[in-house]
Amino acid sequence: QPLAVQKIMETFLDMLHANVVTTDVQTLMEKDTGKVLFIDMTEAQAMSTPTPSYLDLALASSFISEIIALIPTSLMEVASKTFV
Repeated sequence: QPLAVQKIMETFLDMLHANVVTTDVQTLMEKDTGKVLFIDMTEAQAMSTPTPSYLDLALASSFISEIIALIPTSLMEVASKTFV
């Protein structure tokens, strides 16, 4: 599970870095290896640049909430280390 959490957070950060957010986050996880595949990106969209709109910020907030909901409480420390 720690590897899966790390991969989820890395993908999350990569998407934000690319100014892409999505709602209705869905993943497939390989139990043995922890590999994660984000699926059904039909609701993904690029945020306005250089300044995101209020709608973009609302979608980003929703995206963050959905990612956090995927992380078990016991692995929040693993998730937070991805930001370091």
